[in-house]
Amino acid sequence: AMRRWRWGWMIVVVLLLSACGTGEEPAQPASPTEQEEASLSWIFQGVRGCAVWYDPAQDVVSWCGDETLCRTQVSPCSTFKIISALLGLHALPRHGHGTSRICVGRLEGGSSRNTVPASAFMACETRGNNSEVNDDMLRRARDVIAGAAAMHGLEWQLDVVGGAPSAASDAAFSELLARCARELPPDARGGGCFPLPRIREQGDMGASDDATTLMRAVQAEGGLAAYAFLGADLAAGHHQPGFDFDEAVLWPGVRWLEKICRELAG
Repeated sequence: AMRRWRWGWMIVVVLLLSACGTGEEPAQPASPTEQEEASLSWIFQGVRGCAVWYDPAQDVVSWCGDETLCRTQVSPCSTFKIISALLGLHALPRHGHGTSRICVGRLEGGSSRNTVPASAFMACETRGNNSEVNDDMLRRARDVIAGAAAMHGLEWQLDVVGGAPSAASDAAFSELLARCARELPPDARGGGCFPLPRIREQGDMGASDDATTLMRAVQAEGGLAAYAFLGADLAAGHHQPGFDFDEAVLWPGVRWLEKICRELAG
């Protein structure tokens, strides 16, 4: 929380806002009815500045500060330019038809501490609990990045380097997998099987996996596919530095896969 406040104050102090307005396009002058004048010189001691931001949900570009600077100047600080895109991405409203997520995992720019960065790089990821939701998040993320670049007169490039569609397990195959798990006998040492109360035939994974691409390919050819995983105690949650799982589950998993193969082979 403290880090967010520091960024917020740094942006405000440098931009030094004095008046705000909104226009549908940055190149069009805002009419008097779209402006609200407010003198903040007593706070910022008369220093001139300007800020521009883009609202992709309304397709509206807004400005605060000196209108002439907003329409004619380009910010020399690339930090603010990339932060415009970062804040816009994290402010995207969620999809109404399913769970959606977006995360900026990498943010890089510049080559030294005392020169203005010539370029900036951002690596981010969108997710949705189905392909429709994820495709919409990607489309709106593209709009935010394009809007941030347009605000500052910059060129931009977006490369989609990977992705996976949503997929649903076939009920008949899911039932077979669950039955094989329930029927798995103990090994010679009395272990190597699963506690019956913990075997689930269906569930909401709530995550993504490239295996869905393979599932879709099998199902497109008329085959059956299902996604299954072995539950285990975790040292830390997924995507955390301390993530680790209890490897004791691997041996029952091997025996379970063997039983499934024998079942399918007849």
